[in-house]
Amino acid sequence: MGKNKNKNKNKDKKKEEPTSSAAGDAAAAAGAAVVAEDSATIHGFVMSQPSRAVMWMNSATGSHAAFQEVNFLKGEHKSPEFAKINPRGQIPALAVGDTTFGESVAIAAYLSAASGEHSAFPDPTKAPAEHASVQYYSRWVQDNVRPKFVAYLISTVLAKLFG
Repeated sequence: MGKNKNKNKNKDKKKEEPTSSAAGDAAAAAGAAVVAEDSATIHGFVMSQPSRAVMWMNSATGSHAAFQEVNFLKGEHKSPEFAKINPRGQIPALAVGDTTFGESVAIAAYLSAASGEHSAFPDPTKAPAEHASVQYYSRWVQDNVRPKFVAYLISTVLAKLFG
């Protein structure tokens, strides 16, 4: 698969918990563990909107999941190696230890819950209506908007680029 584009360039330095971000403060106050870089890896492709959404949530929650590029244009998402991470062959995917799962909304919800940062995905035990609303609209976009946009993109832009 592609290069590991980890943003933490100084791996020898001790990793510090975020202290200046609201996400880090909320996680620390709640006693929640922010997702550690060595325990989680986001597998995605920077040209993929769902991958970028997960990368944004990773940053917004103060999580430190590493990023592993899976080159969609080269078909790496359909490789036997990637099938071990996501048998559906879709990006993004998240690996946390031996557990792996896909779907950008599920990954974003996990990062939110694991970090203790609930502004984007409200805690279902404290704000069930708000949590359900976020789930509803997130799934509606995935089921209704994205398929039409992807079909348009393939039939116009990508068709011109790749013949």
